[in-house]
Amino acid sequence: MTTSLERLEAPAAAGVRPAVEVAHLRKTYGTLVAVDDVSFSVAEGEIFGILGPNGAGKTTAIECAIGLRQPDAGTIRLLGLDPQADRDKVHEIVGVQLQAGALPGKLRVGEILEEYRSFYAGTPGNSSRASATAA
Repeated sequence: MTTSLERLEAPAAAGVRPAVEVAHLRKTYGTLVAVDDVSFSVAEGEIFGILGPNGAGKTTAIECAIGLRQPDAGTIRLLGLDPQADRDKVHEIVGVQLQAGALPGKLRVGEILEEYRSFYAGTPGNSSRASATAA
């Protein structure tokens, strides 16, 4: 199965560090090769999609890119950070919705934003995180 990487905007100007950089990513599960030699970069502000059939390795590639899975080979940088070595910092600044998601029906938009903001340490004005850890 192949996965298609689709660009919807032109890449950043030469000399600008990409927001996401993946080089020669490989991830296996036993004898199953989920991701094999995938490379791409995404400029800040660029819209980028990974398209492919079920089982093509799209979710695995993103999970590796954000540090949820350890790749077998390759290098990954998010805003210059290594998602494995700098895992806590990456999780403070990167949010991803994998697969389908739904929001609680009875909450207001502001309540939902406050809830999700509380997941990230160091967010300006994040008083709920500070009060939760102080208790």
